[in-house]
Amino acid sequence: MKKSLFIVILLLILVALFQPQKTHRIIFQPTPTPEPAETKEPSPRISLNGVEYAYAFIREATASSISLIPNFTEKRDAKTIRDVHACNAALNAGFYDASGKPLGYFFTDKKTYGKQIQSALVNGFFWANHDGVAVISTELPHVPMRFALQTGPILLFDGQSMPLVIQHDEPARRMVAAKTRGNTYVFLTVYDENSVFGGPLLSDLPSAVEEISNQEEFRIADAINLDGGSASAFYNGDTNLSEFTPVGSLFCVK
Repeated sequence: MKKSLFIVILLLILVALFQPQKTHRIIFQPTPTPEPAETKEPSPRISLNGVEYAYAFIREATASSISLIPNFTEKRDAKTIRDVHACNAALNAGFYDASGKPLGYFFTDKKTYGKQIQSALVNGFFWANHDGVAVISTELPHVPMRFALQTGPILLFDGQSMPLVIQHDEPARRMVAAKTRGNTYVFLTVYDENSVFGGPLLSDLPSAVEEISNQEEFRIADAINLDGGSASAFYNGDTNLSEFTPVGSLFCVK
């Protein structure tokens, strides 16, 4: 009897020892690291409030060379969009919300993707008609348009810097669309080379645009802010800034 009990206890011990143990698998996902800016030449710089920022630009585009490409549902990366549409240069366009829809009016290729909203921040429009004219304005025109984007805020208007009071302002990489007094179009990016998604405060962006305009002799008359930060991308052949999250739309320059 004692021998049988001993054998049973021994068997129970052996079963317990070789029983598969439950484990909790912990998966460590690496913290995303933004890709550094790719530049063929040293980037020009401006100084704002004692801090240096790099900038790059797409110079003297014509209205007919600019197209607006939506990316709300496809969520393709900016490089793929550039390649598919054979863009010589490109940068992201306007804002979109958490559901992936444009934040404000968005019209291109005869299709409306977003409706106009009232906003103190998204307070302007960048639009082009079929006659080779593009305009930065505070209102939508009552004319047939090739594309139209609501974005903002407006930074310069008729050569005058617009004062901005921004709540919860934070430094971020910035993108700008601008019109010169010669009726050509310039796209700008201003960013921190040491933290590629970083950049100036939005409230400092009008001053940044004015300084770049003076340094490069652009003679910018009107300028408007586009989406920035991690959902921004820029390419001009010399400087390539990739996005971290998909851009909602892209300006393609040919």
